[in-house]
Amino acid sequence: MSVLRVNQITNKDDDGAVEFSEGLTFASNTSISGAGGINLTGIVTATSFVGNGLNLTRTDSVSHSKMVALTYIT
Repeated sequence: MSVLRVNQITNKDDDGAVEFSEGLTFASNTSISGAGGINLTGIVTATSFVGNGLNLTRTDSVSHSKMVALTYIT
């Protein structure tokens, strides 16, 4: 398996974040962390969830009362 280690990655013009136009794949048991949070677009799946979920947005298929109830059931 190849390994890439860098201190900083910027876009081609050196004025912003890198864009992965063809997508990006991470190996299992890999974590992603970033200063100030992470922005993900598309389909994101997880094997576990930490937190109560009260600040989740765009959860039209689940009502707020059901979402709160589910946090206490688990």
